[in-house]
Amino acid sequence: MHKKINLRKINLTDLKILFNWRNDDKTRRNSLNTKKIGFKEHTEYLKKLIRDPNKNQYILEINSNPVATLTELKLDNKKSQLSYNVDPEQRGKKIGQLLLNTYLSKRTGIFVCNIKNSNIPSIKMIEKIGFSLTLNNEDICIYELNKDN
Repeated sequence: MHKKINLRKINLTDLKILFNWRNDDKTRRNSLNTKKIGFKEHTEYLKKLIRDPNKNQYILEINSNPVATLTELKLDNKKSQLSYNVDPEQRGKKIGQLLLNTYLSKRTGIFVCNIKNSNIPSIKMIEKIGFSLTLNNEDICIYELNKDN
């Protein structure tokens, strides 16, 4: 069966699914911000993000089903910080790799990911994609990918 892959910007209809993914226990353990958030706080955050010219959040869909999300923070005109989250039911299926490869396929610039040292699956995935370790702090590894042209 042919899989239809689509990466689109989020909208407010994605609110509930993003809220559930964000508050998943494993997601929070691997996030830089580990606290559980309330629905009202999440709603305000997404509304602000959608209006922010320096931030974009995307949903990866496979056959119209949301499976992952990626947030892009533009640090300057060439550099963006990326964070991502995979639907807890889709973990272990290389969805994160598909998400980043789909996102990066049509973009150039410098891309940065901050990942907890303990998040070994995420570290292995971005290294496989081509990110290089630029800084290893006490708790966080900073990876960078320079995609010119």
